[in-house]
Amino acid sequence: MSRLCAGKAWSVKKIVESLRRHRVLLGVALALALAATWVLARRVVGAKVEVTQARTTEMVQSVVTTGRVRPLRVRLAPLATGMVREILVHEGARVVAGQLLLQLDDEEAKAALSNAEALLAQAQQGQRKLKTVTRAEAEETLTQAQARVADASLDLKRVQLLFDADAVTQSKLQDAQTTEALAQSALRSAMAQKQDVQQGGPTVRNSEAAIEQARANVALAQARLNYMRLVAPSDGIVIARNAEVGDSISANTIVLELAATSRTELVVEPDERNLSLLQVGQHALASSEAFPEQRFEAELHFIAPVIDSRRGTVEVRLLVADPPDYLRPDMTVSVDIEVDRKPAAMVVPIASVVGLSSSSPHLFLVEGGKVQRRDVTIGIRDLMHVEVVSGLSANEQLILNPVSVSEGDRVRAVIVEP
Repeated sequence: MSRLCAGKAWSVKKIVESLRRHRVLLGVALALALAATWVLARRVVGAKVEVTQARTTEMVQSVVTTGRVRPLRVRLAPLATGMVREILVHEGARVVAGQLLLQLDDEEAKAALSNAEALLAQAQQGQRKLKTVTRAEAEETLTQAQARVADASLDLKRVQLLFDADAVTQSKLQDAQTTEALAQSALRSAMAQKQDVQQGGPTVRNSEAAIEQARANVALAQARLNYMRLVAPSDGIVIARNAEVGDSISANTIVLELAATSRTELVVEPDERNLSLLQVGQHALASSEAFPEQRFEAELHFIAPVIDSRRGTVEVRLLVADPPDYLRPDMTVSVDIEVDRKPAAMVVPIASVVGLSSSSPHLFLVEGGKVQRRDVTIGIRDLMHVEVVSGLSANEQLILNPVSVSEGDRVRAVIVEP
């Protein structure tokens, strides 16, 4: 009885194992059948691929890069040695052109200016006296000399007649001749004196030279007084202050540093591969990392003549004509430099182009249910799209992501809106 039960159990076990083997084989056969069906469907019907069409739109190509705000830095130093009497600004203060920033003790310079002005006034007074009193005296002297010459000449003639008539002695005649000669000499001296004080004469020229020298001394004293002051050469922000009231500083010692806001510059370093696209005068839009939604305009004004060999970049500078108030020195900025613009370009998604950076870019199109390769000529591009200059018509179907297809494959096109 026990052997009979054991035999039955063994038979049941064999049956179960057989069923299991057949089920596995059935599963494998089913999987192979499905795979064969899928392969056959691909060959006969084709795999699904997403396709789209080129569209015509305005295309703007930009070079996107990052950099920093670099305002013009102005280092200020007095031109004279002295003690700091007053500092009127602190770090972070905004200043305007011409504003007084620092004052040195200037009492001695003021005294020197007052003395120079007094000497100028004295020279001018002497010139006025020369033009009035001295010239009048010279005129009077000349008139008197002319009168004496006339009297002496008449007296000489009278004595000469008397001498010819033996009425006077030789001594009288000689006295008359001497008197007339002295009068002529005095006349010549008076005439020379008048000429001397006339316009262009030596005395006048000396007087004018004295006035010019006095004026130069006043200007020099005024300049030395101005050396005791530091004023802002342009609008800006104080970014460094290196002196305090009471400090004794030497001439040309830098005591203040400004970041000029009248000339704000952005410095970026795009990849050297973009060098052929960049030109002076190109327009750009920039934004700071702190205020990314607030964009401001800039203009490219400088491209470095050398390449940074370590990083493979080129330094580019852009001027900001109207910088926003929130900009700060060395602030990080993102810059989009517009390098090209086309109002009506035929564009396709950049993901649809194969070999975009190679010498033979191409697309894969769907024609008659099969994949066809099409070589194209590429124009400008942005982050999402690229211009097709030639090799493609607007109504042709191009595969969006042709990574899993080969030329000649049979496919089923699923149109996606461009």
